[in-house]
Amino acid sequence: MAVPKRRTSRSRTRSCRAYERGLLR
Repeated sequence: MAVPKRRTSRSRTRSCRAYERGLLR
C-alpha cells in the first residue's frame, strides 16, 4: 500500500481504497 501519511489519520479505510483506485486508475 503506497499511501502517504497525509490523509490516513482521519479516514484510512476510504483513503487507502481511494488512493489505490486513484493511483491504479
